[in-house]
Amino acid sequence: KKEVAGARLFIWRHTRMKLNLAVDFIVVEEPLGLLDIGGDSRRGYHLGANQRVIRDLSQALRPDGRDITDYAVVITVYPFCSHQSEGVRIRSWARAGTAGVPTSWPDRRYRMTTGYTGIPLPIEMIHELDCLVAHEFQHQLGSIFHASGHPAYPHVDNPTAMKGKFGEGQDCIAHVMRTRPQQNWLTLKWGYSVTADDADADGLPDNDPNVPLDEHRFGSRTDSGDTDGDGLGDLHEAIAGLVESCDPNNPDTDNDGMPDGNDPNPLDRISTRVKKKTPVIDGTIGKDEWDLCAEFRDNDDKTVKAYLNWDDDYLYVALLNPESNREHLTLDFDLMNDGWYRGTDNVRLGGVVEAAYYIHVKDRPNKTLDDDLGRFLSEEMKRSVQKRDGMCTTEIALPVNEKFGMKLRDGTKIGFQIRLRKGDYQRDEGVFFPSFVELELE
Repeated sequence: KKEVAGARLFIWRHTRMKLNLAVDFIVVEEPLGLLDIGGDSRRGYHLGANQRVIRDLSQALRPDGRDITDYAVVITVYPFCSHQSEGVRIRSWARAGTAGVPTSWPDRRYRMTTGYTGIPLPIEMIHELDCLVAHEFQHQLGSIFHASGHPAYPHVDNPTAMKGKFGEGQDCIAHVMRTRPQQNWLTLKWGYSVTADDADADGLPDNDPNVPLDEHRFGSRTDSGDTDGDGLGDLHEAIAGLVESCDPNNPDTDNDGMPDGNDPNPLDRISTRVKKKTPVIDGTIGKDEWDLCAEFRDNDDKTVKAYLNWDDDYLYVALLNPESNREHLTLDFDLMNDGWYRGTDNVRLGGVVEAAYYIHVKDRPNKTLDDDLGRFLSEEMKRSVQKRDGMCTTEIALPVNEKFGMKLRDGTKIGFQIRLRKGDYQRDEGVFFPSFVELELE
């Protein structure tokens, strides 16, 4: 329930408080066998919109006089563990599967009323459920938008076909929802419209327990559209980040000396000007050697600092971070600032403070060229790591020159993102939002 609440809040915020998922939970405490799930060992198993699901839902809903047709979507989360031994192979058909309306329910009554999503979930992946629900619900929205006569809803599994500059995962989903015309959310043929009290008409409900976030829980005033008077309205403070909000009672949330209303990145302390300078790659950040680019807090609320500089042959980056998160930092560079899913210039540095770091050139159409370029970067890149007093200092010189295929120069704009693994599970999220932060070389 906590994870689903996270998905509700995510969708609520990124539709600008327009789409609220009213969720009922049903727990079925009965064994679920492979025959109930459906599929086979060759193709994999997946619990689709089948008779077992209809039976369990109908039994649970009937005492309250409800029916499957009362719901726009059914999301079934079921435990599943892959297994292979002695010729026995049990695996899931997919990480999740969604069928929007019209859906292939065995009972025709449900096919035009209720979409279906099945999510097989090993217990160790429970902390990914919020992302999975938010992602799979995008496919439901695609069908609902189509059936409601709205323009086509972008397919989040095909980001290369989408317009705009955005990052991976949740950032991509947020981009899709934020760029839909606001009126579309209020004219869907599924669900119903509700009018909430909003005394200051700022788009943020005053106090409504039926929605995931309102002024009362956010801590903003109901008689002012800009509680702290910083030029950034309460609604925009609430939806400022991917999963975080600005402080509606602090005119300078990131304490960088710039009011939130004038700050292009009000949640993070970022300098968007990268100076030309050639630091020494020796694992030590000397006085006046580097220029601070960004400062943020990690999972343990400890400070991480990122430094950037450049010259004619290299893009230089340094990290100063607690040793406890040394495995959890990834650097993404959109070197032509044309989008993470555009062009041949997107470079990811993973595990940057560990010996087993890697370089990946993102989404190049020619795999051989991808391998050659990755090999060039690995061979030409300079790197040094020093650990002392519980902190890691990592310095990297990334060869961005004519051999790479582009030349850094004064005025060049690049996209930059730091991805930080959240908690103990294998999911990275961008620190900055919207992705990517646009930096200009000078």
